[in-house]
Order: sequence, then C-alpha cells, then structure tokens
Amino acid sequence: ILSAVRKGSAYNLVDKLRDDAGVGENGYRAWKVLHDWYLDPSQKNLLLAHYTAKLNELTLDNDTTATDFINHFDLYARKVQKIEGTWSEVKRIREFKDRVVEGGDYDVELRTHKTTYQDLVQSFRDREQQMNIGDAKSMGEKRQR
Repeated sequence: ILSAVRKGSAYNLVDKLRDDAGVGENGYRAWKVLHDWYLDPSQKNLLLAHYTAKLNELTLDNDTTATDFINHFDLYARKVQKIEGTWSEVKRIREFKDRVVEGGDYDVELRTHKTTYQDLVQSFRDREQQMNIGDAKSMGEKRQR
C-alpha cells in the first residue's frame, strides 16, 4: 500500500503506521486509515477542486491530439463524477464541447454528430484519423519531389 501512495498526499498517513509500536506493517490498518482519509468531506472537496481544475485546464486546440484530449477528459470527468455525482448526457456533451477551441480542426456543431456523447467522441476520433491520413499523404508527396 505504501508504494501505491508514495507520490500522493496520503503517503504520510501510511508511512506513519510503520513507526507505530505494536502495529508494524499492517495492511488492514493502512487501508482503514486511507479509507477514512479519502471519505473525509474536506478531502472530498479537495479532490473535487483538484480534478475540476484539471478539467478546466484541458483544451483541444491545434497543439493537442484528439486522442489525448478525449482520454484526459474522460479521466477527469470520471473522477469529478465519482465525487459529485453522475452527469447527464447533455452536461457531458456541453462540458466536452466547451473545451474545444473554436476555429480549430474540430467542428462541435450538432450537425456533425448525433446526440450522444459516444457519437461526439467518435466523430472527433474520425476527424483525427482523417487529418493523420492527410498528413501522411502530404509527407509522401513532399518526399517524391
């Protein structure tokens, strides 16, 4: 358990247990300390603020691949939803679209996808694939010259 939390803010809680007389390296006790710490309302608020900030920093622009954006969006959105509660499909789509830079390579208009989040994600993946194919073709043409 100690190695799992080594780089996190809960490390000191588990590390202290090694020094407790009579306890030694007790896995159950370590798990219980972590469980209590993460369920503490102040920690929930701290985690929510952390993942909300990560989500707010996320943008899909010409310097970011759709794959990276989608993977990070899904990760941070799952973390926020785990604490705050499940998002509706409409909210998930809105949160996703709000982070896409206008005028870039990706169209967020409703006409480009159906009404589900999965359809939206698939349209972005398809667009990324089209751009990669186009880039590969243009690189091949440059080499032939």
